[in-house]
Parts: sequence; structure tokens; C-alpha cells
Amino acid sequence: MKSYLYFFQLLLLISIVSCKQPTDHQTKKVDVSHQLIDWTLLSKISFENKMVDSLQQTIPFPIFNDSLKMMNAKSVTLSGFIIPIEEIGEADLLVLSANPYASCFFCGKAGVESVVEIHLKNQNNKAYQTDKRMTFKGILRLNNTDPNYLPYIMEAAEEVE
Repeated sequence: MKSYLYFFQLLLLISIVSCKQPTDHQTKKVDVSHQLIDWTLLSKISFENKMVDSLQQTIPFPIFNDSLKMMNAKSVTLSGFIIPIEEIGEADLLVLSANPYASCFFCGKAGVESVVEIHLKNQNNKAYQTDKRMTFKGILRLNNTDPNYLPYIMEAAEEVE
């Protein structure tokens, strides 16, 4: 009988010890305020040529479908390849691409729908590595009026670890 009592005490002790506090990854709250989007969604645009008097030429302007229009001004998260553009002198601006640099929009191997203009929330003077895969969260803005900007702009963007 005593051996059973010791056995149950041992089981009780093991169960108490195994009920430790949850680890950080078990208690970390998921940020659901930013909707995860992907390049497939962003690729679903068409274009309409319009004359831009100030440039004296016809420019293709994006036409966004209803799914994309619903994402305008929403908090989103997007992953892609970094294309730094620090040579234009704006430390808070980069481009995120669906493709690595060798096959991206700027090399003529993809469409403008495959890049997003990233405006960082905080200027950090960080040197971003070309083709590094990164994730950003921020406010998505759809641009179908100003040919000086990309069709997709992420404002107040922050890196996601």
C-alpha cells in the first residue's frame, strides 16, 4: 500500500513540475491588425493608356479590381525582395519586389505590378542588401493617378521580424 502512495505522490510531483510557465512563443500575441497579402493578389490589375500632358506622352495607368480596392488604406503585411534605391537620396524609401533584382521590373523582366514602393515609418539610414527577402507591414495605398509613383505604395512601413 505504501508503494502505491509513493507512486501517486511521485506522479503528483511530476505533474506539478511539468506545469511550468508558457514560453514566449506560446504567449506571443499574433498581430491580426495587418492582413497578409501576396503577389498573386497584387498581379491582378489591368492598365489603361492615358495621355499625361506634363510628360507629353501616353502612360499606362493601373485599373484595380474590387479585391484590391477593398485593400486600399488598409494595414497589410507583404514579403518580397529588397531593391534599394538610396541613390535618389531618400533614406526612408525602398522598393519591395516579387522577384530578385535580376528578374525584376527595373530590369524589364516583370511588370510594374510586381513592385511596391515602401515608405518607412522611421528613417533609419540602414543599408538594405539587394535581394534580401524581407517582410514589411504598413498601410497600402493604391495609386492610379500619379505617374511619378508606383501603383502600390506602402506607407508607415515597418520591418517584420
